[in-house]
This record gives sequence, C-alpha cells and structure tokens, in this order.
Amino acid sequence: MKILALSPHPDDVEFGCSGFLAKHRGDTIKTVYFSLCDESMAKFPPKTLYNEIIDANVILLTQFDIKSHKVRRFSQSRQDILEELVTLRKAFTPDLVLIPSDSDVHQDHAVIHAEAKRAFNYVNMLAYELPWNTRKFNPNYFVSLTMEMLDKKVEMIEAYKSQRGRHYSNADFIYSLARVRGVQCSQNYAEAFEVITWIN
Repeated sequence: MKILALSPHPDDVEFGCSGFLAKHRGDTIKTVYFSLCDESMAKFPPKTLYNEIIDANVILLTQFDIKSHKVRRFSQSRQDILEELVTLRKAFTPDLVLIPSDSDVHQDHAVIHAEAKRAFNYVNMLAYELPWNTRKFNPNYFVSLTMEMLDKKVEMIEAYKSQRGRHYSNADFIYSLARVRGVQCSQNYAEAFEVITWIN
C-alpha cells in the first residue's frame, strides 16, 4: 500500500497518525510538510525544524517532502496548495491519504483538509486527531497498536526537541490517549480516525 500523510506543520502527522505509520512500516509511506514555520522559530537556530523532520523520518525510514508556505497564511495560497496536491496525486498515486480533521480549529489545518478532499476525491482518506485543536472529533475508524508501534510514535514526537515545552508534547499524554482509544475499540492501544472516503 502507498500511504500519503499530509502534515500542515512539522509534528502534526507525528502526533496524529505516526502509530498508524509505524504499523505500516513495510509499505511505501510519504509525508508532506507544508510549512517549516520559520516565522514562529526566530529564537531557534536556522533549520531547527528541518533537522527535526529529518530526525523524525529516519525512525521509520519514510519518504518526505517539505513545502514553503507561510504558517497561518495557507488561506492566501490555497490554489497553489491544491495544485501541489493534484501534482502529488498524479506522481505518487496513493492508496490512502491521511489528513487533519475537518473539526480542527487551526486555520492552516482547515485549508489542508479542504484542498485534500478536492485533490483526492476518489482516494481512500482518513482524518487524524489533534486533541488540543479538535473539540468535536467523532472517531469511527480505529487502528490497534502494539507497544512497539506506540514507542515509535513517542520516539518520533520526541525528535522535535524544539517543541518539548508544549503541555501535550510528552510521552504520558501520548500513551494515555492511545489507551483511551484502545478502550473504545477493545484493544490495548489504538489511534482513532474519521472516515472521509472509503472505497472497497
């Protein structure tokens, strides 16, 4: 299977669905990051997030690409983003696309969600959760995880050393959320998704 994970900013995919990616480690995985958030990283050395993206993707040996859209300004370049996604669909031909939820309140995440649905209209698509941004997330697709997969998720998140000050950027939170989602589907650990498109 060819899996395309769309990450508006560095670490969104890692928080939202890297357990799923760890489960599909033998498949072809590509993550696309749409911004390096340079405007938000003035106090850090140049290329901090770029280097952290590399460190995170080395863990699963996944392919990745980085775009150069300005953080919190995606709405101003949504046509360019759509065209990038259409080009990506033709070049990568994914079997599954992972995107932010439509209930995500971050403006950049909303643009990626909307334009991905246009570009990948007939491709299987799941939306991942970022609990600090999604108050109305309604999961109807659960992916069971082993502890090894969950450990890989934590390892990928911890690759973003510059982001460790966030209250949700810690292993306890990640393991706890996985346990909650596991309880909801009678598994030890899980990630939860919303089905956008599913074609059998």
